[in-house]
Amino acid sequence: MAGKLPNSKLLIALLLVLLASNLNAQVVMCFQEDNQNPRNPIRLKMTLSASDPLTATVQYNKSENEILLSKISEKKLSTDVPVTTESKWLEKIGEKANGIYALTTRGAAVGALSYTRKDGKRFLFFDDPDCVASSGGK
Repeated sequence: MAGKLPNSKLLIALLLVLLASNLNAQVVMCFQEDNQNPRNPIRLKMTLSASDPLTATVQYNKSENEILLSKISEKKLSTDVPVTTESKWLEKIGEKANGIYALTTRGAAVGALSYTRKDGKRFLFFDDPDCVASSGGK
């Protein structure tokens, strides 16, 4: 026999630990405003929940509070490989809709994020290369 297989109970326990650790994983992305104010751009961190694919949060660089978002739609913009998708997220403050975030991705790559306020003003955000995702941006 070339080698012994590990004890099946040990293998199952290891797989359960790996599965449990992946369930708590989150996707964190950092963005900065599209050159509206190059000296002091708006920066934000968007966190997609791994345990609930219908919720996310955003946290702006000058705020300690996270804003809860609810996914309201997702559509394929192209069927090329990798697929380009757009997901829309509703921001509610209290019981009132405040705005909508639209996140565009191509496969695992993040394209852009836009935010449209309830008054119609739109903000464009792109990947923030200077951001440290775990710190909530800069």
